[in-house]
Amino acid sequence: MGWLRRSVNANKPLRSYAQAGEDILAHTVLCKHLRIDRPSYVDVGAHDPVRLSNTYLLYTLGCRGLLIEPDPDGVKKLSRKRRGDTVLAAGISVDGSRSAEFYRLSQPTLNTFSLQVAEDACKQGPYRIVECLDVPTLPIDVAIQNHLRHRPNFVSIDAEGLDLAILNTYDFDRHAPELICIESAEFSEDNLGRPRQDIFGLMESIGYFLYASTYVNGLFISRKAWRDRVGEPPRQTLAPATRSSTTQPRQAEAA
Repeated sequence: MGWLRRSVNANKPLRSYAQAGEDILAHTVLCKHLRIDRPSYVDVGAHDPVRLSNTYLLYTLGCRGLLIEPDPDGVKKLSRKRRGDTVLAAGISVDGSRSAEFYRLSQPTLNTFSLQVAEDACKQGPYRIVECLDVPTLPIDVAIQNHLRHRPNFVSIDAEGLDLAILNTYDFDRHAPELICIESAEFSEDNLGRPRQDIFGLMESIGYFLYASTYVNGLFISRKAWRDRVGEPPRQTLAPATRSSTTQPRQAEAA
């Protein structure tokens, strides 16, 4: 960790670029608690190189990883600003398809592969579908194997309602990260965020525990990683959900 200590002034607080401090929490877990030198990451639905990014803080500290983004405009921005990262212009497939329809909205943070999610967003706010693009897709494990070439320490998934489908196809035997950040709040017409029990249950069933929730996102730590480097992880009482029992949308990944 010497490189990190030298690169950060201990008296100067870190700046957050994420929506609700998720990057600060990720840094705390990976670099302070788990003491990982130069943690690597996979950012699914990276969208913007800096704004609302869960990985840009780590990038400024010398870490590098894989940014996955299907929106051509987002890919251009990521390629210009994050030259040290690998930028993959594609979406994530959960059924082996090599391409899928990608819906771009007037609010780019809501871009999605799900027509239903896009239509729901337009009903709930002053948004509209701008265009539909056919973009290449590939499984997340193929993306990691071919473009990162090693197991990531941190995986951030922002897929506009399709996050669970990605988790259901992720090979945790080969590529299990120490930390996962994923959207864990379910929004409804009354504007109240409710915990997604399918997400919480799945994470517990595959050996992760909730470290922190930012109302929008949950950060989940591998029990094994915590036990090996910190101590006995906390116990949780969430009812586990089986991966096979969850309905999987056709495509998963969004800006």
